[in-house]
Amino acid sequence: MINQINTRWWHRLNAASRLALVMGGNPFATLPLINEYPKSGGSWMAQMLAEALEIPFPRNRLPLLRSSILHGHYRAERVRLPSAMVWRDGRDVMVSLYFHRLGENNFSSTAARQAARQALGIDDPEDVERYLPRFIELVVRGETHPWYHWGDFVENWQNHPRLVAEVKYEDMLRDSANALMHVSKAFGHPLDHARAAEIATRFSFQSQAKRVPGQEETSSYLRKGVAGDWKSKFSQEAREVFDHHMGHALVTLGYEVDNSWVGRGGRSSTLQRKCKDQTR
Repeated sequence: MINQINTRWWHRLNAASRLALVMGGNPFATLPLINEYPKSGGSWMAQMLAEALEIPFPRNRLPLLRSSILHGHYRAERVRLPSAMVWRDGRDVMVSLYFHRLGENNFSSTAARQAARQALGIDDPEDVERYLPRFIELVVRGETHPWYHWGDFVENWQNHPRLVAEVKYEDMLRDSANALMHVSKAFGHPLDHARAAEIATRFSFQSQAKRVPGQEETSSYLRKGVAGDWKSKFSQEAREVFDHHMGHALVTLGYEVDNSWVGRGGRSSTLQRKCKDQTR
């Protein structure tokens, strides 16, 4: 119990310290912020950028008072620093967040995992088709960190003056060196391609996870390292639940042109049946 209390207070102190820096609490240090909705690839970009700028990236520890990379999941109204945003298809975000919140991995919280499983009445997190729609609803209701959903986060950051660069996770997968060059230049540090490619290779999924992208390991924070995995995990019900709450953000970010993707999922869903029942 004492260890749990100490851990809780450490996390609170860490979060409060980082927020103070994000809000401009140390004007004498260079503090590039890599921002993202959780599980969008921000940590990956932060690692590469730290190497490119030759400053630390203090991860899972208290922040530094000197120049370093900041990383987080902050809403726009809290940020006073120049920021780079890493976007990812929200459907892939939901799948990745599902495994992170409900499964066991090297960066997951036991307390958060137990709370999420209890909220969903979950027996087997591997039964993704059954539980993913419920999980998306849990995220929308703000009952799991970060307390706001992906679509809300996208809207919150649209046209924000603190954004100096935006990059998509999918583009990072295709050409991580070019993505790094784009972000690094935005923070005033132009990078030649050879150096960017060397950094990108060092921090690639294969180098860090010791697996090729697509080889899934649900017990690892670096689970799969691919784009489009949602297509094999989303049931028709999950498609409809996601579209109802967050589908507009897919169009905003250019992942879809409309919501016709919802109808390509196959059989009728529980959500459809509920809607029909309510109109009778």
